[in-house]
Amino acid sequence: MSVIANAIDAMKRANARVDTLIQRANTDIASSDRPTDAFPLDAIVPVFMVHPDQVDGWFGRIDPVVAKRLEIFAPHSVVTESAERLQGALYALTRDELSMFERGAPILRLQVPILIREALGRGGRKKDVVETKLREALAYQIFYHEIELTAIEASEASAQGKIVDPHEISCLDHFVDHAWVNGVPAKTRASGDESEADRRLAFFASLREEGRRLTPKFAYGVVDIRRFRNAVIADFSNLDTKGWSHADYEAARDRAVAPVLLLMRAYAHVTSVAETKAGYSKRQRHVLETVDGRRAQPIDRTTETVMNRREHGVIAGAAFTPIELLNIAVLADVDPNLVSPTSAIYSIEFSLARKIRNFGFGEPVALNSMEAEVFGRILGHELPVDPMWASLHTATAALAFEIRPRETWLEMLALAAGSTEPR
Repeated sequence: MSVIANAIDAMKRANARVDTLIQRANTDIASSDRPTDAFPLDAIVPVFMVHPDQVDGWFGRIDPVVAKRLEIFAPHSVVTESAERLQGALYALTRDELSMFERGAPILRLQVPILIREALGRGGRKKDVVETKLREALAYQIFYHEIELTAIEASEASAQGKIVDPHEISCLDHFVDHAWVNGVPAKTRASGDESEADRRLAFFASLREEGRRLTPKFAYGVVDIRRFRNAVIADFSNLDTKGWSHADYEAARDRAVAPVLLLMRAYAHVTSVAETKAGYSKRQRHVLETVDGRRAQPIDRTTETVMNRREHGVIAGAAFTPIELLNIAVLADVDPNLVSPTSAIYSIEFSLARKIRNFGFGEPVALNSMEAEVFGRILGHELPVDPMWASLHTATAALAFEIRPRETWLEMLALAAGSTEPR
């Protein structure tokens, strides 16, 4: 049962509920692959913003799928404020949301707690696990898709009557031109006559080599890198490209670059988030401390927060679409909520996609009851009406069917029906 209150009271209630979960959450975090400032889903508080003149029957106006998904979070809160008051808060509404809000639609926000980080020690900030996993996935994708780009280059050259050996060329410059993202941590630095393009090329070359070493980790069963390279080239060379135009080859290059560009964006983003949280924590520690180390009154996070709009935008902004987050989950085997928490409502789909991916790598996986229910609907071609939910289910089905045929998944799901993990 939710409590309808003004913005301050609602946030205080949400904070109080989060406080009761922090001690258990810290234990869970310590034994998981989540960094120290990420909480379990049931420590995330959904906050619905409802127009004060449209309060009656507001919960009935929520999408039933969304209403059911609220079960994975902490109990929700409700804020009833005017649009003007809400626009002055950190969770300001977009133009489309404002229009929906005025018509009575409840607008959902997720309150994600952030632990105050310790002061930086010697050596600077320690990277979060999600940063390391994204870098490794990026390195592998650069290695894999650069091989694919050489095959595309050789194929187009052959169509023009030229002979190009894909083993003798490099296509890293294509990543320099089409996949560079500012903010990605790059150890290489331009010096002397070295241009910015040279620095970026050195960055991709370094990650390509790292990706080559990581190939057995990301390509299940691969032992011989040379045979792997030949297989990637053969996969494209065996395509029927007769009649392809230059535009067709460019489209193939775009598809090859897309995973690298997505992971570059994700890597740059999580780095920015981690650095922003470090800066926020420094000021928050200052708020908590006084000259003599004591404070007359406990800190009220609702009124004494030192997070500014820029920091909030970096940490809680919708930097990626749900489909992009699902692809990040599959490419890097990371919890997408650590990349961007704004789409946590789709966590069942994210987790399911990761487990299907890991099953394809030969790892044992177990679905909880909600994941099994969603997977059953996906296998039964029961697509949701909402386009976003439908696109996520379609993408998950495509991933699953690359690994096993539909009939095999149905048999496996039936066998596991009595042994799924509780939610």
